[in-house]
Amino acid sequence: MSQGIEPRIADALLDALASDDSFRERFAKDPDAVLAGLGHTGDPIGACCLLPLPDKKTFAEARDALREQLTAKAFFKVFQL
Repeated sequence: MSQGIEPRIADALLDALASDDSFRERFAKDPDAVLAGLGHTGDPIGACCLLPLPDKKTFAEARDALREQLTAKAFFKVFQL
């Protein structure tokens, strides 16, 4: 069972995915390395990431729902909205 992502890391991730093109490019190439750079030490999540990434507006609009999924202490999968 996944431990989920710490709320502070989920916040940083979602804020950057909703606003920072350079971050989005790095995340699309290696999500696990980017998460490690944010301080995530738990299970890798690269396999659950949707590529290509939804646009920044979609991340901003779905932020609360995505945060809930990312921080859940269960398996999760992020789908395009």
